[in-house]
This record gives sequence, C-alpha cells and structure tokens, in this order.
Amino acid sequence: MKGIIIQKLIELHKWSQKKWLIVSSFTATTGIWFSLILSYLGQDLYRYEQ
Repeated sequence: MKGIIIQKLIELHKWSQKKWLIVSSFTATTGIWFSLILSYLGQDLYRYEQ
C-alpha cells in the first residue's frame, strides 16, 4: 500500500513537471479566488455581527 502511494506521488510529480505552466497558474488562480471568497464572506459575517 505504501509503495503504491509513493509511486502515485512520483507519477504526479513527473506530470506536474511536464505541465508546470498549467499547474502553477491553477494554484495561483485558486489562491486568489479563495482569498476573494474569504474576504467577501468575512465582510458579510462582520455586517451581521453589528
């Protein structure tokens, strides 16, 4: 079981090295959207507390 997980991680690493532009843009975009959503929800929650 542990060997299978390690093998899958190695395959994922090799794939992400080939597709580095897609992976990096996806992670950056995900971080930005997550931050925007948290900011928006935080403003709504702050409004309801007052």
